[in-house]
Amino acid sequence: MPSWPSTTIEALESGLRRAFGAVPVMGAELECYVTLAPDQVEPFWRAVSLVMDAAGAPFERIEKERGTHQYELIFPPVSPTQLAANLAAAKQAVEDEARTRGVSCSFAARPFPDEPSSGLHIHVHLENAAGEYLYHKLEDTMSGALKYSLGGLLQGMAEDMAIFCPHPHSLARFEDKDHVPRSFCWGVNNRYAALRIPAERDPYRKRIEHRMAGADADPEAVIAAILRRLTEGLEQKLEPPPQEYGKPQSIFSLQITD
Repeated sequence: MPSWPSTTIEALESGLRRAFGAVPVMGAELECYVTLAPDQVEPFWRAVSLVMDAAGAPFERIEKERGTHQYELIFPPVSPTQLAANLAAAKQAVEDEARTRGVSCSFAARPFPDEPSSGLHIHVHLENAAGEYLYHKLEDTMSGALKYSLGGLLQGMAEDMAIFCPHPHSLARFEDKDHVPRSFCWGVNNRYAALRIPAERDPYRKRIEHRMAGADADPEAVIAAILRRLTEGLEQKLEPPPQEYGKPQSIFSLQITD
């Protein structure tokens, strides 16, 4: 599986600043399963949160997800280097606390065939040195930074699937009926798109939600891949395809039907 060391993330951050005056900022949503009885839920997540607070990597929040015993860990926006460290620390904290309490946990992409899948969604935007967003989108126009970022991410996506889906069973996530990408495409507030632009009210504060990675992916490799494709898109001024509306009929080369 392709992978890059943490120094590559730092180098890519520096390269974006040097070449384009762009500062990458990233947040994340990481889903997992932890088999907790009702009276265990609050103590378990309080203990994990205390570990993360002590590490200087607090969660934005923890939410109950759709699946039985499924949870979503939401990370606030920070530098890509810091986010990679925060995600790794969170996985370790959850696994350690589960071991201590004698409960099971899983970051598999789809640990249970009759339950929703688990993803690692990376939110990214670029800022200038003054902290102003470089991603803008009005009705039918968008900033070059956003357009070329979408183009770069989509052009390299097929090649990077080994990073986003690192194990043979990782692809089972895409058999889920809802809330997973169905195509290498982008769309506004479209959760079936690989790249979603959330429907923020302010057209001058946009971000991209990269929805391809499963919860079993290596966060460091995922973040490095995203930065590398962003850089290529900006360097080569890669144009994205037209926006995708609604739910595509099929996903990539897999034959999955509803």
